[in-house]
Amino acid sequence: MTDSTQAAPVSEPDEQPFADVVAEIMAEAQRRRDSGEYPIETLERLDAEFDRFAPLTYRRTGIDGAIRAVESAAFINIDVPTAASRKPFEFVKQNIKRSTAWYHLHVARQVTTLGIQITRPLRMLATDLESLTERVASLETQSGPLAELRTELSTNQLPPDDLDAATVTQLLGEHGGRVLVHGLTLDTVESLATGGLDVFAVARLERTDEGGSAPLVDVRFGEIGAHLAGLGEGVLGGVVLAGPAVNLRSVDERLGLVTSALNALRPGGRLVIIGAHASDWAELLGEVAADLAPGRPLSAPTWTAILHALGARSTRDASDDRRVIVVGSAS
Repeated sequence: MTDSTQAAPVSEPDEQPFADVVAEIMAEAQRRRDSGEYPIETLERLDAEFDRFAPLTYRRTGIDGAIRAVESAAFINIDVPTAASRKPFEFVKQNIKRSTAWYHLHVARQVTTLGIQITRPLRMLATDLESLTERVASLETQSGPLAELRTELSTNQLPPDDLDAATVTQLLGEHGGRVLVHGLTLDTVESLATGGLDVFAVARLERTDEGGSAPLVDVRFGEIGAHLAGLGEGVLGGVVLAGPAVNLRSVDERLGLVTSALNALRPGGRLVIIGAHASDWAELLGEVAADLAPGRPLSAPTWTAILHALGARSTRDASDDRRVIVVGSAS
C-alpha cells in the first residue's frame, strides 16, 4: 500500500527573488552604515575579516584592487604577538619569539620577494589590459552605422581643392627638394610636375578616376598620416596639405599630421596648409555631413598658432575669400 502523504518534490529556488533579497539586505546594511548606527570600529573589523576570507571577485575593486590584495598578503609581519591569559605562557611565547626571530625573518624575506615577483607581471598585464580596453572602446566608437554614415557623407563628398599650380608654386617659394602634395586635384599635381617641380602625390586608397588615363606623376595610394610618419627627418623640400586631412579630422589628428610634416621637411622647407572657411562649411558639405564630420575647419590664426607651437620658424597668412591658406617654414 502506497503512502498517500508523499512529500512534494523540492523545487529549485527562484534566482530572481533570491537576488532581490540580497539586494534588500545590502541596501539595509548600507543605510545603517551611512546613518552611523554601526560603530566605525565594528565596520572596519568586519571589512577586514570579510577581505580575509571572501573571494576577490566580491571586493568590487577591479583588477587593481586584486593586485593590491596580493601585495598585502605577501607581506609577513615577524612581530609575533606574545600576549597570553597566564603569565607563564606569555613568558614561554616571548622566549620562543626571541629564539626563532632569525628564522621568521628569513622566511618573511623569501615570501615577500616571491609576492613582489608575482605582482610585477600582474601589474604589466593590468596595464596592457587597460590599454587594450581603451583601444577597443575607441574602435567601437569608430565603427557601426553612424560611423559609416559619417564617413560616407563627409569624407567622400568633399572634393579635392582646385587651387591652381601657379599659386601653389608661389606659396612653396624657394625650397629645393621633393614636394609631397595631398588633397589637390590630379590635374594640379600634373601641372606642378610639368612646371618643373619634383612632386609626388599621396592619395586615398579609393580612386575616383577608374577607367581614366594613368597619371603623369608619381602617386602613392595610402593614408597620408601613416605616409608622413614613415618618412625620415629632413627628406622633403615642401609639403602641401589640403582637403579632408585639413578640414575633417579631429584636432589631435591634425596636430599629429602637421608634426609629421614639419619633421619630414628639411630646414627652410615650406608647409602649405589649404583649408576651407568655417562659414562655408555647411554649404560645402551640406548640413547633415557638416554636423556628422569628426572635425571642423580651423581659422588662419589657429593654424598659425599651431605652427608656431610646433616649432615652425616663420608663418604667413595667404588666405583669400575662398579658402584659408597658411604657410610655415621648417626650422
